[in-house]
Amino acid sequence: MPRVVDELYARAEGNPFFTEQLVAAGLEAVRRGLRELAAARLLAEDAADGGHRLRHALLAEAVAGGLLPGERAVLHERAARALASAGDPALAAEVAGHWQAAGRPAEEFPPRSSATVPRSPG
Repeated sequence: MPRVVDELYARAEGNPFFTEQLVAAGLEAVRRGLRELAAARLLAEDAADGGHRLRHALLAEAVAGGLLPGERAVLHERAARALASAGDPALAAEVAGHWQAAGRPAEEFPPRSSATVPRSPG
């Protein structure tokens, strides 16, 4: 995600209006792809969060099976970062699973802040 932000900033040369336009154009490319997948009946609406999911688990398995190992690791890393940025402790297990699948098990456990470290009586 930071790479996308840096690229947007560079292309817009720091201009907020141009940045907004680039983001809108990017979202349109994503929406167009989602529409195509929905029209092909490959996506279903996820009632839990209003998002989308692949219509069937076998389809998800086929898509995942078609990825190269490096592609799969990058996608798991991106998912882990996105979920972690939500700051929701309820997602910790899912974040850890993505870090593990990305081949970065050291990232599974975020560093504890000094406020949460128990102090020994002394």
